[in-house]
Amino acid sequence: MAGVITSLIILGIGVFIWLANAGYIAWNWGRDWPWILIVIGFLGLVSALGRWIRSMVRRGRSRSAGRRVSVERMRVLRDLEEGKIGADEAADRIRGD
Repeated sequence: MAGVITSLIILGIGVFIWLANAGYIAWNWGRDWPWILIVIGFLGLVSALGRWIRSMVRRGRSRSAGRRVSVERMRVLRDLEEGKIGADEAADRIRGD
């Protein structure tokens, strides 16, 4: 998706420059072209940060799932130590996780 957006931005810039060179748009290319590079760089940075944040969120979800399993096993072990369940039932519960 990012490649499509980047391509559309570059295409739009090209059309804009072409229209300015043809005289349809009054624009001073020599003075303002660095701003285009700044905008492209900023959009690329935002896109990269978005991908990084999404990957961190996915990693966080997988880690929290692992903690839930550990909490369940700790409950089973606590119940086993307190004598609320037997060893066979504890083993069955842990295998069922």
